[in-house]
Amino acid sequence: MDIEQGIILIVDDNPTNLGVLSDCLSGSGFEVWIAQDGESAIERVDYAHPDIILLDVLMPGIDGFETCRQLKANPSTQDIPVIFMTALSDTVDKVKGFELGAVDYITKPVQHEEVLARVRTHLTMRKLTQKLQQKNACLKQEILERQQAQEALRQSEQRLQKLAKNVPGMLYQFCWRPDGSMAFPYVSPGCRQIYELEPEVIQENARVIIELIHPNHREYFDQSVAISAQTLQPWNWEGQIILPSGQCKWIQGAARPERLDNGSILWYGMVMDISKLKQAEAAISMALTKEKELNELKSRFVSMTSHEFRTPLTTILSSAQMLEYYSHKLTEEKKIIHLHRVQRATNQMIDMLNDMLVLGKAEAGKVEFNPTSLDLPSLCGELIEELQQGIGKGHHIEFTCEYNTPKTPNSIATCLDEKLVRHIIGNLLSNAIKYSPEESTVRLSLLYSQKNAIFTIQDQGIGIPETDQQRLFETFHRAANVGNIEGTGLGLAIVKNSVDAHGGTITLSSEVNVGTTFTVTLPLIYL
Repeated sequence: MDIEQGIILIVDDNPTNLGVLSDCLSGSGFEVWIAQDGESAIERVDYAHPDIILLDVLMPGIDGFETCRQLKANPSTQDIPVIFMTALSDTVDKVKGFELGAVDYITKPVQHEEVLARVRTHLTMRKLTQKLQQKNACLKQEILERQQAQEALRQSEQRLQKLAKNVPGMLYQFCWRPDGSMAFPYVSPGCRQIYELEPEVIQENARVIIELIHPNHREYFDQSVAISAQTLQPWNWEGQIILPSGQCKWIQGAARPERLDNGSILWYGMVMDISKLKQAEAAISMALTKEKELNELKSRFVSMTSHEFRTPLTTILSSAQMLEYYSHKLTEEKKIIHLHRVQRATNQMIDMLNDMLVLGKAEAGKVEFNPTSLDLPSLCGELIEELQQGIGKGHHIEFTCEYNTPKTPNSIATCLDEKLVRHIIGNLLSNAIKYSPEESTVRLSLLYSQKNAIFTIQDQGIGIPETDQQRLFETFHRAANVGNIEGTGLGLAIVKNSVDAHGGTITLSSEVNVGTTFTVTLPLIYL
């Protein structure tokens, strides 16, 4: 998604503020429009919709709050995200802005990095929301069309029953004699399309088409015929048949019986091929299931982004304000601490966005697999060193490597995708550390077999409930016992896609409050 092509409307009565914001945003690739009061902003938005609006609160004429209210009252502009710009710090004012429909606040004087971060975040969310809405609309239209097709088929069946002689299916007379024998006095040429049989074959041996009925449906067929014969009530049945070619087909039969003078029961009826109807029903069911999954994914995505981005953005804002307003009171050491907080929060958001991009490529089937010569023990050592300098500095990480292959360790050169292997080992080690108590031990082992590299990551952490293990690799899914431990539910989904790209497998065993062990098996290509 190319958010740099977004159109941003800046509404501010201060020319200096307009100039600064315009330079900042246009320099970052955005198309910038400006308005110096609420009335002109509303007029412009009404005929040319921007992607996002930066709106000053305090302006002559109608203020920012009233401008926002009018925009949200207009169905054609109510979905455009509005970010207030204000020097007001009163919580009541902020709550008022959110109640009017604003999505965020930027406190004046504005910081370029903050403006760009907030604009990009909300543009991303808006475009993702629009994309999901478009998909939902397409699905709803597809479901409607299929429902209309199903209704048309039902009405067509009713008409064809009234005009039985013109039905393109198979018309027939079926006779059941008192001695139990049966015959088809008449069979229309439509039997060729229904049963792949000639009319003469069916008339010579009535049981030939009965024997084509699928074994799972034969008992129901026999019962329905017997009941119709006893009660002289109309006979209706649908089921599957297995044709001489081996193809399975759904058919529907309908007939009216009458008792002859000699005691025989004669049915006048028709048989139609309803395979397409069954396929349509299955397709509708699948579309409804897919729509439900998309709505659940949308809800989880919105919940995750609003929660996970709020913490780092709050950190950035807090440190930026401290540096801006109290820089003269802070020691150099304190300033560095605040800068590092901003850097960590920014990197945290970048990591989350990168994870979403990786998953987006995976779901679109665009994961790049570029195997190259790779020294796995060295890579494991690098990842452990990186983690112990960060989140793993309070844990013990043990690494072992074994060789169950005729090749000597010095002669082993394998071919794997380094980037994907980093995703696999890095995410599993990070999780093991994150969900384990400090000072506990995390073990990483690598075993070279004849054909595979087998990684085992073991921790002494909180474990994974059995009810969560089946869904553990689903996007955004997190175990029920994670509590307040931060996370997005993206890491293991990325791991699974990276393993699948190698044609490998991943398994786990876990016990709550004891620990978890993941085992990853990747096929090896020896160089």
